[in-house]
Amino acid sequence: MSIDILKSELEYPMENIRKARCKLSQKDFAKAIGMSWRTYENWIADGRAPKLSPDQMRNLCKICKVDANTLLDVLTGEIDIEEVPVSYSQNQKENLKV
Repeated sequence: MSIDILKSELEYPMENIRKARCKLSQKDFAKAIGMSWRTYENWIADGRAPKLSPDQMRNLCKICKVDANTLLDVLTGEIDIEEVPVSYSQNQKENLKV
């Protein structure tokens, strides 16, 4: 099972997430998610959206400190990552464990 992520034609939501939350280089960010640098690079350069495995989605939620529903809203352009608070309740933290 994988999750298709749609890229906005005008924005790069993954780059916005990386810059706002993770403070990692693109290569380190791709590695932390569990995807190859080439896949990530293609996603950013060409707008090709990768299919994220459940583990990759979980990793992305964990390093960006957001829950899966919020992450999907950010990736599909429903909300901006800057609008999402970083703090979590204990229950949300437990759901982010990998």
